[in-house]
Amino acid sequence: MISFNIGQLAFYQARLCGSDTIYFVGSYVRDNLFGMSQMRFIVDLMAQEHGVKARFLTYDGYLGAIGAFMQEFK
Repeated sequence: MISFNIGQLAFYQARLCGSDTIYFVGSYVRDNLFGMSQMRFIVDLMAQEHGVKARFLTYDGYLGAIGAFMQEFK
């Protein structure tokens, strides 16, 4: 149920922001194949008419540093 809720919330947020891709990162999805499959399932189910896709990043350890680096040059 947690994975379904995460997928639903991410889908609704993507629709509000006009995004067509959802990136899931973090320790919850890193080694959780069942959770990833459930999140992908619910996003695919809800996105049949909207074309939103779920993506999972496996190497996410440096995303905070990359975000801080990009923020510096704005």
